[in-house]
Amino acid sequence: MAQEIMTAQEAAQYLRLGIDTLKRWARAGEVPGRRIGRQWRFSKAALDDWLAQGGPEYEALVDRGLLEATEEAMADVAAGRSKLVPWDEAKQRLGL
Repeated sequence: MAQEIMTAQEAAQYLRLGIDTLKRWARAGEVPGRRIGRQWRFSKAALDDWLAQGGPEYEALVDRGLLEATEEAMADVAAGRSKLVPWDEAKQRLGL
């Protein structure tokens, strides 16, 4: 029986993920895939096995930098070292 191989677009649709998320996870080794030249290919059987084993771990779903910054900010607030600023000031700092 032939193994079904999917493009990144097909695999992203199958997993209901954004294509950029899928490629980022594949580059990090968090989802099974192979790079062939400049294109990614994914085995449906390998993806099914990956999902059956729990798929993405919690940390793979959350940007680690954002998670660390959030935890640091929560610790600062809990210790009375608030780094929170009003929304308008934050938007201005970010140039929004």
